Amino acid sequence: MEGYWKKPKSKDKIEKSRASWVSNRGGLGAHCHRAGSRSYVKVQDVLEANNEDSSFIFVMRKTHQKSDGIFVDEKARLISKKYDEYVLERLTHGVFHW
Repeated sequence: MEGYWKKPKSKDKIEKSRASWVSNRGGLGAHCHRAGSRSYVKVQDVLEANNEDSSFIFVMRKTHQKSDGIFVDEKARLISKKYDEYVLERLTHGVFHW
């Protein structure tokens, strides 16, 4: 096993993985979520089965927020905030027609 990890191809793989893991994504920190091994589609299916909102934004929030509402990923928090601002702006200006 030790010989495998000393090969140039393996070392390159290690470096790429490490760079991805420690990346700060322009100050947003490492990507995190709380879905575990479940895909977003599986999370969406569970929400639908429970008659809950299964829209993209709700799935994103469900997989990136703790039970106390704190986001585990800064980028997800910013996306959620921007979405809320967009909806509020549209509702305020009467752009949404239900």
